[in-house]
Amino acid sequence: MQGGAPTTGATLTITPWMPDHQHGAGAYTPKVQEMTNGQYDVQEINTWMPGYWEVTVDATVGTVHDSAVYKFCFSA
Repeated sequence: MQGGAPTTGATLTITPWMPDHQHGAGAYTPKVQEMTNGQYDVQEINTWMPGYWEVTVDATVGTVHDSAVYKFCFSA
């Protein structure tokens, strides 16, 4: 998280959101597993509905926090 270097030991929270419909993926929680060299495997992000989605990734290591928003449009 600092200087663009890979970070190990982070806690990641993944939040899918459909701003046009004002809802997320419900009680569904994506699975996050730390791999090697600061890489993380995120599985089962539930974007079940076609349309515009924003997926926010919040990362925390100790007292340092950062986030990124990824924007996607899925069609049926």
